[in-house]
This record gives sequence, C-alpha cells and structure tokens, in this order.
Amino acid sequence: MRDLVRSARAKRIKIEDIQRVVARQYNVSRSDLLVFAPDRECRTPRQVAMYLAKTLTLRSLPEIGRRFRRT
Repeated sequence: MRDLVRSARAKRIKIEDIQRVVARQYNVSRSDLLVFAPDRECRTPRQVAMYLAKTLTLRSLPEIGRRFRRT
C-alpha cells in the first residue's frame, strides 16, 4: 500500500530542475542553456534539456521554448 501512495504523490519534474541537472552533467552554466547559439558547445546540452522537458513534463512546445529564452 505504501508504494501506491508514494507513487500517487510523485514529485512533478520542473523545467528548471531539468536545466540544472543537464547543465551540471555537461559542465556548462544554466544560463548558457538559455542562449541559442548553434556554433557553441552548449548546443547539445540545450537540445538534450529541451527533449527531456518535452518527454518528462506536461508542458507544450511553445512553453518549453519560452523557458529556454533568456529574459
């Protein structure tokens, strides 16, 4: 029974958490993920983070795009 209750209260994954974990894994800053620069070393980490955001959250693509822009 404990497992059923625990899974019902599963923590929602936030886009900011995904950005933080991916940035740490690729050894880049989180703010680097928020800048679109196709020739920089942050291209792959940014794409990975956006893919994970789409597959692990219920956010739409436009919302994810807004979260990956520096304001």
